Amino acid sequence: MQKQYIFINERGDKHYYKDKDMRIHHRLDGPAIESAKGNKEWYVDNKLHRLDGPAIERANGSKEWYVAGELHRLDGPALEFTCGRRIEWWVNGKELTKKQFVTMTNEQLPKRAEAAEEKAYLAEDALREIAYFLSCGGYNDVGLVEFDPALYAKKIKDAIIMQQRIDRGETNPFIGQWVEPATPIKGTPIQ
Repeated sequence: MQKQYIFINERGDKHYYKDKDMRIHHRLDGPAIESAKGNKEWYVDNKLHRLDGPAIERANGSKEWYVAGELHRLDGPALEFTCGRRIEWWVNGKELTKKQFVTMTNEQLPKRAEAAEEKAYLAEDALREIAYFLSCGGYNDVGLVEFDPALYAKKIKDAIIMQQRIDRGETNPFIGQWVEPATPIKGTPIQ
């Protein structure tokens, strides 16, 4: 498990890194950049990335959705700017008109073959962070580590649900809300 490195600049902005040289922004349990002005940015391996909301939240209310460094959102516009009231629709880094986005059929939506891999990676990383937390007694190079078991349980549960949806053959498991299957699947570690 890699250690988390945190840098706080003179303005009070917090930056979270996964490397000692502080070049790779990375944080799984919250934004990797938190500005003193209230802006927040989520990164995984130095790419803007967030599955459960916008990867950039600005203090003025503007929001930007990214997955693996590309503008991407399937349930609405990927860019929402409050100042100019501008909105844009993007899927896998490709800009669409509102009409193109609204009229896309399930077959036209991108299939995320890597979705299971991505969720498995996030769940595995969450488990590594839990193991590291337990092995170091809750401390790292910068002091006491905040640990939220509910957050990691949710990440692991989401990964399991994602895999179940893919196993059931759903065309695009990212569409809609995360819904528990009616009958629990045997061996699911989180109830």
